[in-house]
Amino acid sequence: MKPKTMILLVVALTCGLGASYMTSKLLSERKAPPPEDKVTVLVAKVKVPKYTVLKDPDKFFEARVMPTTAAPKVYFSDAAQIKDKRVNRELKQDVHISPEDVADKMTGLPIPDGFGSIGLKVTAQSSVSGFVGPGDRVDVIWTQRGDNAASRTLLRDILVLSVNDQITRPSDQPSGVIAAQTVNLALTSKDSNKIALAEQHGELRLRLLKETDVKETEITSDIVTLDSLKRPEGFIPVAPVAPPTPAPAGKAPFVNLEQIEKVAKQAEEKPEEIKPIWKIRIEPGTNPPVDLPFFANPDGSVSRGPIAPDEKKSDRKEKE
Repeated sequence: MKPKTMILLVVALTCGLGASYMTSKLLSERKAPPPEDKVTVLVAKVKVPKYTVLKDPDKFFEARVMPTTAAPKVYFSDAAQIKDKRVNRELKQDVHISPEDVADKMTGLPIPDGFGSIGLKVTAQSSVSGFVGPGDRVDVIWTQRGDNAASRTLLRDILVLSVNDQITRPSDQPSGVIAAQTVNLALTSKDSNKIALAEQHGELRLRLLKETDVKETEITSDIVTLDSLKRPEGFIPVAPVAPPTPAPAGKAPFVNLEQIEKVAKQAEEKPEEIKPIWKIRIEPGTNPPVDLPFFANPDGSVSRGPIAPDEKKSDRKEKE
């Protein structure tokens, strides 16, 4: 066989083997499944208590890579996304954290210094048909029912911190109306006690104030009762003046409390003790010694007993 023919035969054989190898490799790649996409999901590595503020998210969460098919619909991929946020619910270990599980660090109650917050249950009627919103100022009106029905303004110019769980009016509601069930008010400790007691003995309503309203922080004693509603406007009742009742014959005259206290105080006062200016001790033998006191009299003399200012010396001598 000629050398040229041998070379052509070797080249053809090499090309055939190469084509066979490439064909088999191409077929094997077509049979293998395509690579699956993967994502990074933040998962709790320890139990995370409710209301935890995530100042250091890496302490509670770790990033795990998982297939897209096994990943949740919504999730966080980076710990920086949840830094300084507050957890709304308890998260168990190996559970991912989602946007609905966290809120901003500020809980929605920007409480002023010196105040606290108390929740007040309201209805559409008691909350001005839902027009009371965060940041508004209101008066709190208390109405007592029953035989002694009355109504009065309990608190004035009170700041509304939030309505339900919202600290701002929703942007998707142009009217600004919120279907309120609970209103959080900024109150002092004393005012909080008033609200707690008033809720148990009557009904509370909110009176919405305009920004231009004069702030009336002083609570007046004006109380509206059923009797005042029945009277015409401007009517001022005058109570009849009863004549003085004479004291019954044979009985002691009336003594007021001031006179009684004065007499009692005089009875409690003890007379000033008069001390002797000197004493003489007599020791009669085996008997116990006897001390004879001598007192200075108002006239400058000295006697064995004190002489009252209105007592005469002659009276003293007669007694002795």
